[in-house]
Amino acid sequence: MLTIGTALFLVVQGAILFFVIRYRRRPGDEGDGLPVEENLPLEVFWTAILALIVIFLGIYSVDIFQRMGGLNPGDHTMHTMHPPEQAVAVVAKASSKTTSDATAAPTPEIGIGASPDAQGKAPDLVVEVAGMQYAWIFTYPDSGIVSGELHIPVGKDVQLNLSARDVIHSFWVPQFRLKQDAIPGVPTKLRFKATKVGTYPVVCAELCGGHQGAMRTQVIVHTPEDFEV
Repeated sequence: MLTIGTALFLVVQGAILFFVIRYRRRPGDEGDGLPVEENLPLEVFWTAILALIVIFLGIYSVDIFQRMGGLNPGDHTMHTMHPPEQAVAVVAKASSKTTSDATAAPTPEIGIGASPDAQGKAPDLVVEVAGMQYAWIFTYPDSGIVSGELHIPVGKDVQLNLSARDVIHSFWVPQFRLKQDAIPGVPTKLRFKATKVGTYPVVCAELCGGHQGAMRTQVIVHTPEDFEV
């Protein structure tokens, strides 16, 4: 879409520059331009071109949306998300944990869930995430650790169980192409797999009060060895 948009921009701006130069008013020219009022073939041509571009982009967008999982009206099961390959996070794949482990972990029914081949399989790591004015609190049930930063191992299937203690917040990691609302009284989940070690900002993307802009933290992706330490 960026390529198409850039091409259209260059064509339109190029045409404008061409006509500005080609049909500029010459010194000594005091006459009026030709009184052209309409040109039906030209109008049909450019309308058809624009219609075809919009239709193509619409079909392409639907295809991308379906590959992301799509939405089933009236169905509140997980909507699987497949971020682009260049993103540093991808939807969680298969996990080595057992089904009994999956039943032990909280499983909210709303949010971005596992890919189809990982449905029903437990994540490698579950983190309870609480949003409040104006901070994110991360709790690790397995160890009891509570932190103001999210620490996860690279290449592992991670599930965040999101909740909000006051108003609606939105957990957004721009580099991961992932965003999920945290709604009071409605447990939601965000399941993904980080693919690159590093530190990435976490932003609240929902206007949750006067200091919403300061509601920031970070997700730190460790190697498995460093995460265990």
